[in-house]
Amino acid sequence: MLTVIHDLDLALRYADEIAVMDGGRIVCAGTPEDVLDQGVLQRVFNVRIRAVEDEEGRGYLLFPR
Repeated sequence: MLTVIHDLDLALRYADEIAVMDGGRIVCAGTPEDVLDQGVLQRVFNVRIRAVEDEEGRGYLLFPR
């Protein structure tokens, strides 16, 4: 199944794979961990990301730079 979602926290939490687009082009694709490790979300969306543990497991907090 392919889903388009603009909520980065939900995408990181539930997607098996993520494709990050910038200017209509895919700039990175892979598992959420791969995408996070490459720092693509931070660069494309100009955010800081911090992993947190909650009652559902791992989640992410995103902060504007």
